[in-house]
Amino acid sequence: FLKQSEKKVKRVKRMTATKRFFSKIVQSRHASLTAAAVFLSVFCLSAVAAGEAYAEALAAKLTYKEGIVQVSRDGAPFVDAKTGQRLLVGDMVKAGKDAKATLTLNENSTINMGSESRLEIKQYIFNYDTEKRNVVVKGYSGKMRFVVSKIFKASATGKGTAWNDSNFTVQTPTATAGIKGTEFVIVVSYKHTYFAVFDGAISARNSSALYRGEVLLGVNQSSVVRHNAAAGPPSNVTPQQRQNLVTDTTPDLMARGDSG
Repeated sequence: FLKQSEKKVKRVKRMTATKRFFSKIVQSRHASLTAAAVFLSVFCLSAVAAGEAYAEALAAKLTYKEGIVQVSRDGAPFVDAKTGQRLLVGDMVKAGKDAKATLTLNENSTINMGSESRLEIKQYIFNYDTEKRNVVVKGYSGKMRFVVSKIFKASATGKGTAWNDSNFTVQTPTATAGIKGTEFVIVVSYKHTYFAVFDGAISARNSSALYRGEVLLGVNQSSVVRHNAAAGPPSNVTPQQRQNLVTDTTPDLMARGDSG
């Protein structure tokens, strides 16, 4: 009887130990699955956040280039750019000697860069739902022609309407200009900025608060803002001046295509 009792006790102990062993395995697997689920959730949320941040940073595309056009991102050295390349907020773009480029912003405004020009996309906020945009571009050198879209086209309907809220600002080392939807050219050097308006209107002033005064430019008007003076008075843009500025900021192949 005692031997049988001892056998039963040992058998019960073995069964208890076995149950504990398998229980630990189940708990371990459960913990692993829980950890995996948490990791997957965090990863998905991080991926979504990263995607949203990238979408917000995405500003334009290099839609056309001739010659050597380069891009610098996050302060890195300039590298050769390719047609179709996406451009982010903070990117610096430069066109080399005898080079030209066309940047198309997400809401279809375009920037045509002439030879030896350089610009930075400082800020780009474009919201389809609220029909708002807030754009800041800084030109550092060279000739650039801007064609700023006046019409907002909803992605769902394709219907064109006026912007609900639009702020488009162009900065240079010497000047700041506010644009409401227009076509104009800037010629930038370290000591002065020349503005010529072909369509719409812009208001320009010295970027320094030391020199007060703002000039309003309409169709076929120009002004010069020097580094040490307020914006100069408007003057007329002659047909020949306008043609020269357009030619200098239009890629040669594109110009030949337009002429048939």
